[in-house]
Amino acid sequence: MQNFLCAILFMLTVFKSNSYAQQTYVQETVNGSFELNSKKSISRGWTRAIQSPDYGIQLDSNNVYKGKYALQFKADNNSKASSAIVYNGYGLASSKHISTIEISAHIKLAHASDEALGIFIQSLTGKKIFTSFAKTERPLLNQWQLVTVKYTVDAKESWAGFYYGLTFNKPALAWADNITVKVDGSVVNEPASLYQEPDAKNITWLNKHIYPLTSVSIQPKYEDMAAIGKLCADAKVVGIGEPTHGTHEALQFKLRLLEYLVTQKGFNTIALEEVIPTCDQMNDMLNTQTPAIKENLLAMPFYKLWKTSEMNELFTWINRYNLSHQKKVKLIGIDMEDIRMRSSRGMIEKVLRQYNPASVDKIQRINQKLDTLIVKNNPENKPEAIKSLADDLKSAIIDLQSMVNVQNYDMNAEQHFQLQTYLRVCLQWLDTRFYNYAPDARDHYMSDNIQFYSQHHPDDKILVWAHNAHISNLTADHSKKMGAWLTDYFKESYVPIAFTSASGSYTAAQNYTQKVWKSFPFEKAYRGTYSYVFGKAKNDLYFLPLNIPALKQKKASWLTVPMKQLDIPYIQSGDEDDYKYDGVLSKTFDGVVFCRNTTASVSYLAAE
Repeated sequence: MQNFLCAILFMLTVFKSNSYAQQTYVQETVNGSFELNSKKSISRGWTRAIQSPDYGIQLDSNNVYKGKYALQFKADNNSKASSAIVYNGYGLASSKHISTIEISAHIKLAHASDEALGIFIQSLTGKKIFTSFAKTERPLLNQWQLVTVKYTVDAKESWAGFYYGLTFNKPALAWADNITVKVDGSVVNEPASLYQEPDAKNITWLNKHIYPLTSVSIQPKYEDMAAIGKLCADAKVVGIGEPTHGTHEALQFKLRLLEYLVTQKGFNTIALEEVIPTCDQMNDMLNTQTPAIKENLLAMPFYKLWKTSEMNELFTWINRYNLSHQKKVKLIGIDMEDIRMRSSRGMIEKVLRQYNPASVDKIQRINQKLDTLIVKNNPENKPEAIKSLADDLKSAIIDLQSMVNVQNYDMNAEQHFQLQTYLRVCLQWLDTRFYNYAPDARDHYMSDNIQFYSQHHPDDKILVWAHNAHISNLTADHSKKMGAWLTDYFKESYVPIAFTSASGSYTAAQNYTQKVWKSFPFEKAYRGTYSYVFGKAKNDLYFLPLNIPALKQKKASWLTVPMKQLDIPYIQSGDEDDYKYDGVLSKTFDGVVFCRNTTASVSYLAAE
């Protein structure tokens, strides 16, 4: 059973850390009595991992310890399954150090089956598991018994979060209810917003302060964009978010905002959550007469989530605008997730061959060192040996970077800047793979890349196109999102605007192979989410500024407390919650665009 727990939860940890999904901040949804229902999972906040469909795990209203529901586990004697778990998580991405953990639950067994149902605590790395099972003595059968598991974190360890839940081991019939979580001696209490309806004063205030929008698509008139224009009037960088990477209306509105900021506010650069050299290649094509945009979008190494009709429309607009205007709109990338540095190394070699063929051998040596590192980077080799190879590669990149920084090779300033940028991406990629495992490393580097661009293009005004969580001004303990780093650097000149919805569908990859992209429905906004309150407004599409003094009023107090936000990764997330705690909305964004119903983007890869 421990092997099963390790495999499931460790794999979950790895996937989460590498995806676009953002983790739980500040608040926790324990839902230990299973009273909060969910249309996606067994109960709000809980996920199941089952080795066989023979197991039945469901809510039961007939056998309860407290409230209306308990969780029932059932498997008959003919079941081939050996184990199943349901789990929750605490502090999955916070930096708060934990000293003691105590999980308790009331469990009832119908049969005397050893270790039939118990509770567990597991470290985020999956290396440590602690379990406690219900007793099977006959006087205790069909009686609720309190089961507790405790762990005091060793002084040599550093726990910032953990998984906990129920483990069901053998064919049996059992129930669990009233799960309590204690961290450092204090019971983890759930937010009151999960149980409270917004009152009439809240909705009246909302209707008074929203600015209706006529459409998410480009319009010939801009009157409805005036409030957004006022918010962005003095901005040098505007971040525009999206709740998923596959929401049609969010992508449409981003194009509308780009068109508005370019034509009315003097913006000239769009910074996409994409690898930098890939965007540079597309930018060159966007300034030609026949760019074959769709073909290049499919052929170039863009993230597969961007290979959509909506992104084709964005690039087509930029191309048409640039062909008819002297002042061009520039497309740039901000990301360093360049797989094996392929795009960056390719562009470096291309530039060196053109301007200094004698130095091509330096990038070729870097290629060889990287190939060796990739081959040797496996459990069969000692960590110090892998680290030595990484150090050698890093030294070679820095050596080439030092040479490039002091020589222009007769290239223009923009070409020299791009060459510097590609080398920076190589170092950033290497750093996040072999040196820096901090949860905010990618966000930090994306912000740093925007800052680096702005330093070399001081007159540019930039629209940053990324996920809501990336553009947010969120600092959780010592972890910061891209928007928080941008706020540190640009101060009031950075304006983040979120986009969200209350119901609809989105496009995502069916699994991590990313071979199949499909439309999936997301759960309709429920009590305890910001979207649930937004959905009470009289308008279906509107903008709400969040940097207004009126937010201090009690009528707007719901915007100043943590509630869940629609936040879905580009990989379909199974029965995980579509809404997550990503900070207090009024503190992490300067404004939000709400669209009541949204639809899935049109992926060119949907037929694969």
